[in-house]
Amino acid sequence: MRKRKKQPSVPSTHKAERQSHVKRSECVIDTEGIQYVIDWATFPINGFVFVKCVETDKVMKTLRSSSANRGISLALRVGVRNGYWGVGVWRTR
Repeated sequence: MRKRKKQPSVPSTHKAERQSHVKRSECVIDTEGIQYVIDWATFPINGFVFVKCVETDKVMKTLRSSSANRGISLALRVGVRNGYWGVGVWRTR
């Protein structure tokens, strides 16, 4: 087995390059310049995460499609938390 040379870490703005390092069990949400990564394999049942965003419809659509592909049920609610507008995500099973 050969060792690979470590490539220098350079921030990339190209979406395909950024997502190439994403695991199959992860969901990547890019909204308003913030990248959220939710790992469905480690996201516990009854767990909660809040995604700060203004484009709530787009984020909810991404979450629904990503979770449906993996057989995961979510409860999604739009609202304000700590003064920020966004989507609350609860894993139900």
